[in-house]
Amino acid sequence: MTEEYKEYRKKYEKAYREARQTGGYFVYYIPSIHYCGISKDLYARESWHRNKKKINTDGLRVLYHSMDKSEAAHHEAMFQSVLGIKGLNVK
Repeated sequence: MTEEYKEYRKKYEKAYREARQTGGYFVYYIPSIHYCGISKDLYARESWHRNKKKINTDGLRVLYHSMDKSEAAHHEAMFQSVLGIKGLNVK
């Protein structure tokens, strides 16, 4: 491993840890499968879609962010309705 790569990896991991500490809930959209979902850990969720489900996550967009789960769930349902996606998660 080169020193340049080690430095890059160190900066990447620091930025990744900081980003994960943002908190709150993200409503996101994956255009390749026309999917709208909600997650507290967007990075882990994207990785799950990409690696476990073998889904192309290129173009993933954050549509909404909130510290309140019920507010985020409301917006997820709203976006699903507007996008014409079945399976609204209104509780």
